Amino acid sequence: MRARQRRWMSKTAMADSMVLTAIVLAIIYWALEALLNIFAPSEISFYRNILGPNVGDMSMRIIALCLFLIFGSHVQFTINQRNRAEQGLRESEEKYRNILETIEEGYYEVDQQGRFVFVNDATSRFLGVPKADLLGRNIREFLNGDSDQKLAATFASCLASGRPVKAFDCELRQQEAARFIEASVALRRANGGAAIGFRGMLRDRTEKKKLELDLLESYRKLQNARAATILGLAKLAEYRDEGTGTHLERIREYARLLAEEMAARPGAGEAIDPDFVEEIYQSSILHDIGKVGIPDAVLLKPSGLTAAEFEVIKCHTRFGGDALAAI
Repeated sequence: MRARQRRWMSKTAMADSMVLTAIVLAIIYWALEALLNIFAPSEISFYRNILGPNVGDMSMRIIALCLFLIFGSHVQFTINQRNRAEQGLRESEEKYRNILETIEEGYYEVDQQGRFVFVNDATSRFLGVPKADLLGRNIREFLNGDSDQKLAATFASCLASGRPVKAFDCELRQQEAARFIEASVALRRANGGAAIGFRGMLRDRTEKKKLELDLLESYRKLQNARAATILGLAKLAEYRDEGTGTHLERIREYARLLAEEMAARPGAGEAIDPDFVEEIYQSSILHDIGKVGIPDAVLLKPSGLTAAEFEVIKCHTRFGGDALAAI
């Protein structure tokens, strides 16, 4: 819309300059003719001067009159066009403002210092301040410390690159329960293209953020329950064979050391991250869970095992795998 405005204003300026040039030429023409009439014979009557002493003079005056009529009509046409364009612009701005006032998302415009120059009703509701009282106040005073710094950095980045920032989360500074919004930032430009501030949308993310926090809390509880389940299952093997207690602790520590060593190797960063190392640490103690399926006569035999008994002992890994696969 602004590009069409600039093109129309350029055409209007050109037309105005043409009108001005024509008027100046007409004035020069009449001035020269009046100057020549000073030296005309005195017996020429007033009406003769008006009509012209000959057909050539009459033609020139008719041409000049036509030029005045043509350019006068052009002036009137230009004025009408300008009035219609201004009316259309006012209607477009009114429609634009009405849309902004009816949407659920907040819309804001600030100068380069972050002071509000325009807000819609939704922004006023988000911030809990009447629209009239928001104008002139800095948007950063409504954000908490971390979000304040994040917005300042986003403004600086947007101004330096000229590219809009799609969405980032901010926390509002409010006395009641915490409120979170998702904000976007883009440059505001003058007609000449120079940056004069920022504009963007605000979306209420409080409920979504609450769901995310609840999900994280549920995940934490699930992890704790899982760790307790693993420990409980490992205790089964410990109860069957008292000697496995310290063995399980040694295995767990040894498994973590191995996982950390593997994670430090080149190319293993994505496959073996800290979460994976923790999984290995927690789950390694389950390797003996299958011993609950080994007969006591074999598992607790104080003397050496026969070849057949040793084969039975080796089955504990398969028993453990089958048990864990069902969980």
